[in-house]
Amino acid sequence: MLPTIAGFFSTASRHKVLLHHRAAAQRGDASELIPIIAGSKSDRPKVQTVAVLPFINMGANQDDEYFCDGLAEDLLNALAKIDSLKVAARRSAFSFKGKNTILSDIGKTLAVNNVVEGSIRRSGDRVRISVRLINPADGYQLWAERYDREMRDIFALQDDITLAVVEALKVTLFGDEKAAVLRRHTDDAEAYELYLKGRFHSYKYTAEGWKLAIEFFGKAIEKQPDYALAYAGIAAARGCQWFFGMLPAEQTVSQSMAASGHALEIDARLADAYLSRALITFLYEWNWQLAEQEFTQCLTLDANNAEALSYYAMFPVFAGRIDDAMTLNRQALELDPLAPLINMNCGWNYFAAGMLGEASAQAAKMMENDPSFYGAHWLQGAIHLSSGEFHEAVEQLKTAVSLGGHYIVFADLASACGLAGQNDTAAEILDGLREARRQSYVPAICLGRVYSRLGDTGQAIEWIESAFAERNGEMVFLSGEIAGAADGDPLRRLAHEPRVTALLEKMKLP
Repeated sequence: MLPTIAGFFSTASRHKVLLHHRAAAQRGDASELIPIIAGSKSDRPKVQTVAVLPFINMGANQDDEYFCDGLAEDLLNALAKIDSLKVAARRSAFSFKGKNTILSDIGKTLAVNNVVEGSIRRSGDRVRISVRLINPADGYQLWAERYDREMRDIFALQDDITLAVVEALKVTLFGDEKAAVLRRHTDDAEAYELYLKGRFHSYKYTAEGWKLAIEFFGKAIEKQPDYALAYAGIAAARGCQWFFGMLPAEQTVSQSMAASGHALEIDARLADAYLSRALITFLYEWNWQLAEQEFTQCLTLDANNAEALSYYAMFPVFAGRIDDAMTLNRQALELDPLAPLINMNCGWNYFAAGMLGEASAQAAKMMENDPSFYGAHWLQGAIHLSSGEFHEAVEQLKTAVSLGGHYIVFADLASACGLAGQNDTAAEILDGLREARRQSYVPAICLGRVYSRLGDTGQAIEWIESAFAERNGEMVFLSGEIAGAADGDPLRRLAHEPRVTALLEKMKLP
């Protein structure tokens, strides 16, 4: 459990600590930030624990799912601002959606002693919301209430539900906590609904999902031009479109940075906007010092941001401070144990640190949590590649592709096929990648990886130089891939190629 920094320090001492750790970040020293993020066990206050499950849509319109998820998440986010509550992360709590998991198992899995569940029925301009607070250990209902309101009263309704849950949990709000809990970013109900639709589609983590998310966030901004959360949503979606290879940098990166800048101009306390900036600064601009400052700012504002922790762990991995990286990894997994993205990021951190056994265990855990998640099989395939188990890699990567893996996964599959002696299949996939690049966009690093694994070093270098020019996000991992390649993997030859080493030196990895 990670309490917020506000829970540890008075305003004055908190200010001194923040200045100290900003200075550490400016020096490029992440190790000094680790203790303040982690906190000491003796300092951690005793807290109530609660999970907010996605609300069930009881209405006739199945398209209202975005609204049900959105209200539940906003309740979760409001409760998470209370220092004396530990709230299960959204991705983990929502992983039970559509499953008939019994509450006692949910309580054990999420390590909570309270569960909030509810249902929503919308009909025209009216909405009925039923909410219950339950002890998952014995199934006893601790509190329940039903609310019937008009949609124009949605914000007052949210406030009523939030305060009722807080009272049912027997939690006292201190100081400015009540204002923070009830704080809203818009008073326009239409803009709010458009934002919820954008957030709903963004969480799908698909090309179509991010495209729709950007459209809905844009419509929300048309309704309310100073809607900071909508700008932050655009920043994150544009960043994902670029990093996951859906669109080139010229169509995404500047838009992501502009959107995060707008969000922070409106509200300088949005941790997610700093996270989007940090990832672009890190993976695109290769400005390690500035990126670390932005990660630090994100975690200062939201010490329980598991996504930020899982990405930030890459810094000490690159710097060789493996113990610090694993501390951050553990914190991220404790906060959001079932989130596919967090688990995948942490698995890749193990992999980058050369801890292949731990990485494999993480992949197995991901498969158990969600057998349909391509990322688990992708990670396991990469582990087999690095271990020289090429035929096993082919099988795992085939599964990853069948479950929706993107072009980077296709490239790894082609590489595995070539190393396993399945040259015809490797050539077929390579031709497909080249044709796809002519038709739309495929990151150049994908082709560089395949050619390097097939032993065509000349072509590999040319594509890697193109990847450098394109600023492909995957470039930051190339040095580690080369160093960790198995015996017999032609990728290792790139370690001795001056043109490649010159590119890596220009990136100035920490």
